[in-house]
Amino acid sequence: MADSDVVSLQWEGIPALELRAGETRALLLPGFGGHLISLDDKRTSYLRKPRNLGEYLILPEAFGLPVLFPPNRIEGCRFEARGQKYLLPANKGNQHLHGFLYQRPWQVDRIAAENGGAEIGLSFTSPAGGEVYRWFPHPFRARLIYRLEEGRLSQEVFFENSGDKPMPLMLGFHTAFALPDREKSPEAYRIRIALGDIQHEAGPPMTDFRSGRILKKGEKVFGQFLAGSFTGEDGRLFHGAVIENVKTGGKLYYQTDEQFAYWVLWNQDGNDSFLCIEPQTCAINAANMHQEKDLFGFKMLDAGAVFKACNLLSFS
Repeated sequence: MADSDVVSLQWEGIPALELRAGETRALLLPGFGGHLISLDDKRTSYLRKPRNLGEYLILPEAFGLPVLFPPNRIEGCRFEARGQKYLLPANKGNQHLHGFLYQRPWQVDRIAAENGGAEIGLSFTSPAGGEVYRWFPHPFRARLIYRLEEGRLSQEVFFENSGDKPMPLMLGFHTAFALPDREKSPEAYRIRIALGDIQHEAGPPMTDFRSGRILKKGEKVFGQFLAGSFTGEDGRLFHGAVIENVKTGGKLYYQTDEQFAYWVLWNQDGNDSFLCIEPQTCAINAANMHQEKDLFGFKMLDAGAVFKACNLLSFS
């Protein structure tokens, strides 16, 4: 059984926690969005890690595994649901991008190393009258539990509505996968994603990754997809994505909870060595398209209710 531990250290002068299990490492910044910014072993890096603090602060959502609540963009920084009007802060033109949690401090409420795994629990509480409450007038508590074992990282996520009325539930992860061998070989990776019917989003023509195909350097990917499933190598249905290193045969599996029924893909200009595969519970701008019905993934979480989901990253 692999040795495991959770170690306190500094990254670029910032307090950080490193989960260790055998040769596998994951680095987490509780004070910066509870952001897990790297996942690697002696062979390779699996998540895109910032080279320094300056690079990270320019675009934190382009690294690691940030939490987006609400995900992606809200057009006009406003929406309405169940008679409640919401006005969010503008952070990109006349849009609100990526929500309230990925840059705010989270509290560490659990550290454990047992049974070959290292575990960290973090929470973010938004009370009535707090900073987030002025834009999102619902008290709630979010919680993340990361467990690292050699060759795999599991993520449990919880959102509890602490108030007395339903609240919008829109959640996603801007998961940035590193493609380190792409510098040597521009067509080093084959991507397969479980997709349902493809929904077109503004931008370049979208590519269908259902059957698995080489991601070419310079190929810009931006699109919104409906998530489906395919039969995995073990014969079970797989809801997620597989990134294969063509040269080494190594594979990374990103299996997400079926409640994440929408995917957004993004890789900037297509020339950098990363690909963001972003599972979301709702479509982009779903808050302005839901028409008071359960459309485009827009949902309301009842008073006192808890949303729970589990995701898994594993590699071979």
